[in-house]
This record gives sequence, C-alpha cells and structure tokens, in this order.
Amino acid sequence: MNLMTKFNPKAEIVSLSGLLLLLYFRALRQRGYFSCSSWSALTRSILFLPLPVRFGGGVTSYALLANQEQSNVSAYRHIVSLFRRNFAFGDELGAQLTIFHNGKAVIDAWGSMDAHQTTNGLYDGNSLQTIFSSTKVLTSLCICILADRGHLKLEDKVSKHWPEFAQNGKEGIRICDVLRHEAGLAALASETEPEDGSKDYNITLQDIENLDAMAKIIAKARPYWKDGIRRSYHSMTRGFILAEIVRRTDPSGRSLQVFFDEEVSKPLNADTWIGTPLVIQEEFHIADMTLIDSTRQWVESYVNPVDESLKKQMSDPNGMFTRRIPMKGKAGSVAAFNTVEYRSAQIGSAGGISNGRGLGRIAAMVSNMGRLNDTKVVSKGGIQKMLDAPKIAFDSALCMESSFTAGGICCFDETPSFVSWKGGKWFGWGGRGGSAIAFCPDRNLALAYTMNAMHNDLLGGRRLDKIVQILNKEIV
Repeated sequence: MNLMTKFNPKAEIVSLSGLLLLLYFRALRQRGYFSCSSWSALTRSILFLPLPVRFGGGVTSYALLANQEQSNVSAYRHIVSLFRRNFAFGDELGAQLTIFHNGKAVIDAWGSMDAHQTTNGLYDGNSLQTIFSSTKVLTSLCICILADRGHLKLEDKVSKHWPEFAQNGKEGIRICDVLRHEAGLAALASETEPEDGSKDYNITLQDIENLDAMAKIIAKARPYWKDGIRRSYHSMTRGFILAEIVRRTDPSGRSLQVFFDEEVSKPLNADTWIGTPLVIQEEFHIADMTLIDSTRQWVESYVNPVDESLKKQMSDPNGMFTRRIPMKGKAGSVAAFNTVEYRSAQIGSAGGISNGRGLGRIAAMVSNMGRLNDTKVVSKGGIQKMLDAPKIAFDSALCMESSFTAGGICCFDETPSFVSWKGGKWFGWGGRGGSAIAFCPDRNLALAYTMNAMHNDLLGGRRLDKIVQILNKEIV
C-alpha cells in the first residue's frame, strides 16, 4: 500500500514560561526528586509545545508499506505516524526510514520539508547523505568478509599482515582490538610523549587521498597507553587502520572503497559508498548535512544533560574526546564533509554516503545471516563471528560503558546508554547527528535511518526512541 501525503506540520516552540518551569524542575532534579528518565519526559512536555505554526511550508511524506504480516500492520502504521511526527515537531529537514523483517522491506518511508532544497534538487527517498560513524559498521563488515574467506583472523596481530605496523610499541595490537576501539590509536602521537596532545599528527585531506602516505603515518604512530588495553573511541583512525588491513589481506589488493563496492553494495544493489565517485555525485542528489540551530542545541542540552565527566573531557584540549578527531579546524568540520573532495575520499570511519534504502538492504543482509533474497555476501558463520564475544568496557573518550563484539559491532542490550533499544537484541552503530544502522538476527529484523538534520544524539535520539520501542514490543 502506498501512502503519499502532503500536510502542514506544527513547529515546536520554546515558550518563556516553559523555560522558567524547566529551571525550577532542574533544581528539583539536582536534589534527587527526579530520575533521568522522568527528567527527560518532563522537560519534553514543558519545552516542546506544538503550536499551529507552519514550518518550512509543509512536508512531503511518502511511505510504502509492503510485504506485511497482517498481525503487524497496526504497528507499522504507528511507526510511520511517529516518523511523520518528527517533521511536525521540526526535528527533520530530510529523512528516510527503512525497516526489513524476514528479509522483506516492510517500511520504506521518507519525508522532506518543502522549503528544504539543496544546491542540486529536492530531497526524496533516493537522496543520499553522509552517515558519519554508521560507516564503521560497513568497514567492520568488509573485515569480517575477509575473515570468513580465510584471509585473516580477527584475533591476528595487525603486524602479521602489516609488518611495519609493529613500530613504536604496537607489535601486540590485534585486529579485534582495533575493531573494539582498544588499539590506543584514537589520536596519532607522532613523538616520544604520547600523552601530549600537542604532538599528535594532524591528518590532512592529502594524507587521506594517498593510501601509502596514510599507512606510513599510522605505522610510525605510538599508542598513547603503555600499560595494557583500554577503550577509547577511535572516531577517525579506526577506518584508516582497517582500510590498510583490507588492502593487505585482500588477494587482489583492493582498497576499502573498491572492496566494499564490489563485495557489498553492488551485489546488494545498495546505493552506498565509502568514497563516492564523481560520476555518482553528479548522478544522485546528495543532501548537505546541516547542524540544528543553536537555540535547539541549547534546549536539547537541557533535555539530555551532558554527563559531567564527559563535559570535562570536552573542555580539555588534551583529553581523548578532543584528540579522537585528528583532523583539526575546518578539516574535521561538518562543512568539510559536504564538499566533493571529502565525499570522494576513502574515510572508513565517517565518510560513508547512503540512503535509507541502501543502508537498509545491508542491515537486512546481516539480520538474515549473510544473504538477501538470492544474493549471498558472507556465510552464516561469518556473521556469527562478527557478532561474537561482546566485551563491555568503559570508554575514556565518550565517558560511557559500551559493548563491542570481536567484529567491532556494538551490542545495544549491553550498552547502558541505549535505553530505548534494550531487550531487542539489537546490534549495530550510529553516526554523528543521528543516523543509525541496526540489525537483530534473532528476529530477522533490520532498521536503517538516514537524515541530514544533525542533532546532538546518537542512534536517532528521540526521533527513533518510540519507533524502536514499538519494534521491540510488537514485532517478534
């Protein structure tokens, strides 16, 4: 069934009285009168007041509900309604949501503010956008395909396949350590004092474009911990390290960009790239990523207050939260990732370009244990190994506990911060601003969410919370 509608949404307005009430209740929370979950619900009720104001001239929304089991139709309709509500609340510019169950697409939804037009066309269901750290799942998948074919083992030392990597104390680092963000290389310390952030190597676009040069930079780097393995989120470097491992272990010596294209995206007919060719950039509409306005950012910081330890990390120029992005200034900005040059670059941690349909097909292949319809990408055993051995540890960069498998995929049930996903047996990860790729092999359920309005949240935040809760409660 096709549902094509155009409607006038309501915009969220923050009222002065709401702000005063918020400050009052915040004081009560600090004295222990409210739990975190109660606080979140309360502040949303106070601050987000739907008023009859047109936002951006209306929303064009499309949803395809197909292949649906009769017992789940009401749940799917509810999910589409929640997706549309995000536009009514002013949370979205352009967004796509795709859900697969038992290998079949059951929801294919997209929406766009009519006033939101980028340089090369209107946003629709085929539009592409940067998915930032959701790319990490795609890179992990490439490593696990190579492991499945016997070209490497996740427990191998990196230096077995890349001898030069063993320099400066890195001889004991394993591939699974890199995948779990435990290699001690979130920042690339270039001198003898790895604790001094001022000595970190600053990666440039020219370095990224030259694979041999990038490999030499990483090979010379020192891990910044000498006393054993610790977890610290490798925002950018994980992708560069794994890309070189792909290049050295693939029998054909293909780059990560080519390997992913030939082994994953093309076989699955998934419009997804890690390093998007110019011809694709000219053919497709690619939406610019856009940070939400400063007022809304301030409001969201009250709805979801930043943990004090993370706030301290964020303000420390030598802290791991800051050092984890070894591309300083404009080079690491959102604006940079909107350029042709960055979209073309092979950035295996954050440079993926996709849409809900393409990312959804990849997620569905994983939830279906390695194949989608008649296309086999990896064996069932390969998927099992990728999702095996989840390990919980405290992440010193993100200041939170997280659980990552040997294949570098987050186990949501064991990650305390992902409350809405609990109990659903979900695996996956998300990207800066809100994109998400998630799969649940136990229920053969997969979800992909892509958008270009960037909020201060991971895994879609409140835009996906209730949608996931419905999936956990009603889809078995």
